[in-house]
Amino acid sequence: MQKRQMYIDTQNKIIETTLVLMKTKPINSIKVTEIVRMAKINRTTFYLHFQDVPALIDFIENTLIDDLIECFKSVPVDWIQTYNQTQEEQFYLEFAQLIEANFNTYQRLMSSNGDAKFISLMRQRLSDYITPTIITTNDDLNISGDILHELILSGLLDILQYWIQKEPSLTPQKIARLLLVSRHVSPNQRVKENL
Repeated sequence: MQKRQMYIDTQNKIIETTLVLMKTKPINSIKVTEIVRMAKINRTTFYLHFQDVPALIDFIENTLIDDLIECFKSVPVDWIQTYNQTQEEQFYLEFAQLIEANFNTYQRLMSSNGDAKFISLMRQRLSDYITPTIITTNDDLNISGDILHELILSGLLDILQYWIQKEPSLTPQKIARLLLVSRHVSPNQRVKENL
């Protein structure tokens, strides 16, 4: 048990050191030498945990996304259609709280020093969980389920990205409410209400 904990502690130290380095330099210019020097470990120890810096970044990103996927796995696959607004807002709150728990990591990955591919990876990996099945209505627009899927996915990720990059002072409660309103009220309606 003690060896396992030491392994985890060292891995976390490598990750934390990398995130500190990302404050001042682009992720693609961070070298193993810098990480081991700052973390006060040797190169062999680094390589026991990660093959290289890109593998380390992949691990960080996929761990964050795996946590978000687990949140989606806790709700029915048709939640987007069956949840009432109270249930939906509660789900968004739990989702936002997960992000808040690792907010600094998200900020670093989405910063100019971060990984430009992180948002695309989030989109790709979360796509199957956000709206796996959508049954469309037969209205005059005849919008396909694929288009609705993209609108919902884009709306969710755009709001999260805005929060992380531009309005970090917003609370998870405010983000949950914003996500709910964005799904049920069009921006045009909001503008007209505020005139």
